[in-house]
Amino acid sequence: MELTEVVVSLVVPILTGLVSYFAAKNQSKIEIEKVKVQSDNDLKAIKEKYTHDLEMLRTQTSSEIEKLKATKELDLQFSEKEIINDMTKTMITNMLNSNPEEAIKSVESLMSVGEIMKNINK
Repeated sequence: MELTEVVVSLVVPILTGLVSYFAAKNQSKIEIEKVKVQSDNDLKAIKEKYTHDLEMLRTQTSSEIEKLKATKELDLQFSEKEIINDMTKTMITNMLNSNPEEAIKSVESLMSVGEIMKNINK
């Protein structure tokens, strides 16, 4: 075997190996960049969904709070009306029973309840 044959038989595989190595290295860089871009896009999508879901929860919570406030307000108004109705019935009953002292006490208590309700509603 001649020296050139030996050199060619050694150099060709070495060059082929080097070219393959650099091609693989370049391909790896490209793949890594693709994965980075995809990860960034996925992260942005997750953040947008999280923000959207959080806003939905805030909206739902606010509406639930408003519903509860309205319900409590209606309950309070209903209770006030029940108290006034009960006191009025008592007053009328006392007046019909010709018990003037009880009638006067009922009117006074009805007036004081009215004042209390005005102060509560302020």
